[in-house]
Amino acid sequence: MADDDAALLKEQLQQTKLAYCMAMHMSQFKGNFLARTSHELRSPLNGLIGMHQLILADLCDSPEEEQEFIAQAHASALKMVKVLDEVIDAAKVEHGTSQLHQHPTQLSTLLHEVNELTHLQAQNRNLQLSVVVPASEITVLTDLRRLRQALVMLIDSAIAYLEEGQITVSIQSTATHCQIEIATPIAEDVWLANSEQLVPCLPLEAAQLDKSAVVHLANQPFPSPGFSFSLARSLLQTMQGQLELSTNNASEITTILCTLPLAP
Repeated sequence: MADDDAALLKEQLQQTKLAYCMAMHMSQFKGNFLARTSHELRSPLNGLIGMHQLILADLCDSPEEEQEFIAQAHASALKMVKVLDEVIDAAKVEHGTSQLHQHPTQLSTLLHEVNELTHLQAQNRNLQLSVVVPASEITVLTDLRRLRQALVMLIDSAIAYLEEGQITVSIQSTATHCQIEIATPIAEDVWLANSEQLVPCLPLEAAQLDKSAVVHLANQPFPSPGFSFSLARSLLQTMQGQLELSTNNASEITTILCTLPLAP
């Protein structure tokens, strides 16, 4: 009996150690993600503050430039609100306070919607966006709204980052899984970049402001590809999916691989 108790105690101790390690891992992940989110928001926030400082200090060259800065500050604020909404939504799913609604979803319908939501942005930046809808119906088990959110986030981020090139969205499938592929000329290390290293700080005094630096910061792509990839990967993992990168060194094309289970 004593041996049985010792074995049970040993097993419980092992389970406790495992639970502790998992809790520490999740705590570290959440801490890192929170830090990354705060650094990501610094870029548009610094741009927003800088634009307002230029306007309040009467450093604009003309009323037209002042109106342009006001419009850019407004656009920057809207971007921050959008990203905050996406972060909060992903956090709710991860913590179980927002339920997933996973149903069989036809990828042709999904890709048509993704194309409708992104093609104008690509046209406005003179980029080629090709969304290849599969000829045969492919059905995956997923939460349509959140999968669409992840894909649009990735494509929007690529559009904002690129100055030229093509973005291609296509489908590959096996007997059990489907892979949505987003191919871009964006290097793999950009998709994995730490935004903490990318955001400069602006001086607080208006007299020290460099107008060109403020405009440059306000026009930085936001959210960054690295942050979008991290957030989209979190969403995919809650739906039993995976998000990975594959690079073709010969063509210098990096492909985002979004893998999901097929519907039974």
